[in-house]
Amino acid sequence: QCLTFSFTMLSSNLAPLSRDVLADLQSCFPSEFDFGSLTAKSFTHQHTSMNSKTFKVQGITIQNPLSCLWVLCLHGHGNCCTSLSWAKFFKSLSATHNIIALDAPCFGRSSGPTGQANLWRGNDGDLVLDILQMLNVPPNSCAVLGQCMGSAMAMRAVESAKRGANNTSPFSGHFVFHNATAGNWVEEMTELVDGGRAKILAWHEVDPDHLKEAVAYKNLSKLADKHPDRVTLIDNDVFRANNRTDVILETNSVRLPKTLDYVNPRSAYISYKDPTNSVIARVVRFVNSKFATPKPTIDYSRKTALEDHNYKPGRFNVFVRVRPPRTQNASLTYSDTTVTLPPSLLKFARVFSPNDGLPALASSADAVINAVKEGRSNGVIFAYGKTGSGKSYTINEILDLCEPACAAKHVNVKFVQIYKGYCFDLFSRNSKIKGTEGAVEVECAGTDGMLKDLVERAGKFRHERETLMNEASSRSHSLLYIKYGEKTLCLVDLAGSERVKRSNVEGEGLKEATTINTSLLTLIRVINSTITSSKHIPIRDSALTRSLHGIFTKDCCVSLYVTVSPDDEDRDETAASLRFASSCTYVDKRERKKKRKEVAMETYVIENLKERAREQRFKEDGMGRKVTEGGTSCRGIGPPRLENDIVDVLMLHYYGGSCRKFGSEAVWTDEEILRCYQRLVGRGVNARIILPDFPGHGETSGRAQPSRPEFSSFVSEGGPVETLKEVLFHFGVTNRVVIFGFDWGGGVAMAYAQKYPERVKGLIVQNPSYREGTEEGRRRKNWIKGKKVELVWTESQWFNKKKAASIAKFLKMKAAPKCLQQDKSEEIFIEGKIVEMASLLEA
Repeated sequence: QCLTFSFTMLSSNLAPLSRDVLADLQSCFPSEFDFGSLTAKSFTHQHTSMNSKTFKVQGITIQNPLSCLWVLCLHGHGNCCTSLSWAKFFKSLSATHNIIALDAPCFGRSSGPTGQANLWRGNDGDLVLDILQMLNVPPNSCAVLGQCMGSAMAMRAVESAKRGANNTSPFSGHFVFHNATAGNWVEEMTELVDGGRAKILAWHEVDPDHLKEAVAYKNLSKLADKHPDRVTLIDNDVFRANNRTDVILETNSVRLPKTLDYVNPRSAYISYKDPTNSVIARVVRFVNSKFATPKPTIDYSRKTALEDHNYKPGRFNVFVRVRPPRTQNASLTYSDTTVTLPPSLLKFARVFSPNDGLPALASSADAVINAVKEGRSNGVIFAYGKTGSGKSYTINEILDLCEPACAAKHVNVKFVQIYKGYCFDLFSRNSKIKGTEGAVEVECAGTDGMLKDLVERAGKFRHERETLMNEASSRSHSLLYIKYGEKTLCLVDLAGSERVKRSNVEGEGLKEATTINTSLLTLIRVINSTITSSKHIPIRDSALTRSLHGIFTKDCCVSLYVTVSPDDEDRDETAASLRFASSCTYVDKRERKKKRKEVAMETYVIENLKERAREQRFKEDGMGRKVTEGGTSCRGIGPPRLENDIVDVLMLHYYGGSCRKFGSEAVWTDEEILRCYQRLVGRGVNARIILPDFPGHGETSGRAQPSRPEFSSFVSEGGPVETLKEVLFHFGVTNRVVIFGFDWGGGVAMAYAQKYPERVKGLIVQNPSYREGTEEGRRRKNWIKGKKVELVWTESQWFNKKKAASIAKFLKMKAAPKCLQQDKSEEIFIEGKIVEMASLLEA
């Protein structure tokens, strides 16, 4: 069904959008502007700013009559930013929400001098609330997608709603931000998150206008540390460095056809978010998620587990070590077990003064070292603190405690540094490695001092840089692995945590500091997630946490030494270090008795699939449409798979088509699919038919997958076989599946059957586009065993008798079947083959 556009002018006149303009709009966003029966309209609102200037604000609303939920989409600051900035999300969100997307004053089609946001920004929160009220958005129903300036508008709207007379807010509490900016942070956002009434999913991309020193980034980072279950901050640079491009949200631009001047008369381009399918699915899940009942929280910055009487002696011990003062102005006082930094007094298991030497240090470190030497457990000792606070000094002293054992027997040693997110082997002259497992092991034995001498010589390859806070500041994290028999001790010297403002680094030094602070921030998130028993612990978000994943297992003793400076000039860094130390006292690594028997993983998976199948049932008396979590649109008919008693039939389209269209003619109409289903039911077959649209085709958005008809292309990461696997899992299909594929879809079916031979029972391919004989295909010699296979072909310029014979040979058939005529009998013949094969499986 065609999309209907109309303009609502101030005079209430409607002007329909011409088909030419609609076609051009769909050429920019091929599938995002096909909403089926939904209606999209353009609205106009008159806004008066605080300095009495009047602006005509225009936007788009896409209305879903079956939903009372809304999503407000707000763009960023730039000549090419318009109401279409979040267009790639429109189609997926419109299935469950009404959508509002507006051009802010001075941007897009709205009036005002280009880019002059300062003319109306004073009461932009009221502007947002007025538009929501005009469109009759009910209270507590509107999620927000905000980019850059748009995120600030949304936050100020939250503030304005709280100031309102009736104190009601239209916002549901779901906020999705990209490069959020804010001149002054809106404290109402913090209150909402703290109270469990708001969630934030934010992406950040570093550029000259969006630095990590910005107010919004700092406050989002604090909220993510404090509430990792409610606030997620995704750093695009970190995930891009780790080749996790499926997680990041990027910005792209497209040149407008001349007929689309009305969309953005200020620029020949429009900017838009360019998400992967997994990002779209993540946002859809996020805006549809429910709020959990908030649990009582502990303010880790003001007390430790020892003060809270919540200390649980286990295998994670936290100590504080105070370095000698450099000045006479000290803001920190301490005793053997307490540290006082007004107004806080914190209690720890032990606080080491500058006068405490190696004997005092040995009393705390020996427990971990001896546990490793005696083969009772693995061990980790790491030092955390600002640069110049004594971390390396502490680790070197602990290394002296390991020396006698080294002289007594052979040990294997690895020495690694993590610099700018990558691992380097210090024993191999700082050569780059994929992970700590790839580092060279050096055997160490013999005389006293050999281990320390070995480490000192390799340590010269560590990256250092002079800053205002330290003449030789380490710019990398070092990890020294000492293996005693079957157990390993790891000594970790973390790079210094400090503010860039104080270290005054720039250029390459600024990149190093950014990477260091990001990795330490990830470590803090992992600690906090462990404390709160979060379902997701972001252990893989940085090379540092991936290397330290073992410290959170039960078979590991851990000692953390937080080094601090007593000087008043270092007060802020000391306070941050002590907050980290106090939160770590709540890590509980005690062995727990199981209160109930664990459910077998297989049972859990089966029950989970059953539940998903119930939620995703098609109609049994007509065609229905569902969208998987990965964003794949599927048509289908038939009951859900509650037990292993259904034969699933998948029908795959050709490249450039869809499950519904072939050029201008319908290949599989609803009537034909319904007739095939009725024939199956008539034969007593309990069947379900599923027709997915691959990405970039039909009703599924996203980039089209590679068209090369080769096995390696079909099974590549993010390729069609991966999409097909996701679709089958979504509908609970684990076996007994019949796949019919036409042309490119036939190649996908053959590749899937080779990749997962145990899941496919029947295969029907018509004029399959597939190059057999590849190295990958030859490895799977027995993939055809136990399957019912049929080849159907018609003569064309792309498929002839020679090609049919080649495919038949690859499918282990004795000879190619006869060529079919391209007429109505061809469809009846294929339908009969599908029914026949499904009936055999049912029998």
